Amino acid sequence: MFSNQRYLTKGVQTDIPFELQIFMWECIDRLPEERDYFQIFKLNNLDGIQRIAYVNDGRVTIFKRPKPAHKVHFNAPAGTR
Repeated sequence: MFSNQRYLTKGVQTDIPFELQIFMWECIDRLPEERDYFQIFKLNNLDGIQRIAYVNDGRVTIFKRPKPAHKVHFNAPAGTR
C-alpha cells in the first residue's frame, strides 16, 4: 500500500510493542484497496487471541493472531492518543 516512508504517533511508538507494530503494518499491506494515510486500529486480547480491528471509512476489517507467549501491556487507555 505505502511505497514511501511510514509514520506512527509517539503514543504508538512508546505504548505498543514493536512486534505488534510490525504485525499491524503487515495487516495494512494485505488490504486490497488503496487507503489514506490515517489508520485506526482497535486492539484487544480475548481467550488467547489477539484481535485487531482496522477501521477506515466506516468499514471494519478484523485481523486475528494467537496471543504472544509473553504478556503484552498497553499503557494508554483506548481513545487517549
